Amino acid sequence: MKFEVNQYKAVEHSDALLLITEWKTFRQPDFKLMANTMKELIIFDGRNQYDPEEVREAGFEYHGIGREKINSFNI
Repeated sequence: MKFEVNQYKAVEHSDALLLITEWKTFRQPDFKLMANTMKELIIFDGRNQYDPEEVREAGFEYHGIGREKINSFNI
């Protein structure tokens, strides 16, 4: 694991994002920017602070604790 100051640098080439904090810095990320840098587009939202539809529209598979699974595939 590596500490990164910039939140977008932290997700570069990552397989998934696991959100477990309510810090203001992470409340309204640029999902499209993240989608262009992450290896896999998967978000585990342990705080349920992201709008599942907004995340899906950016192309992510979204897993919110206590929420139904939402992904970008039309299956």
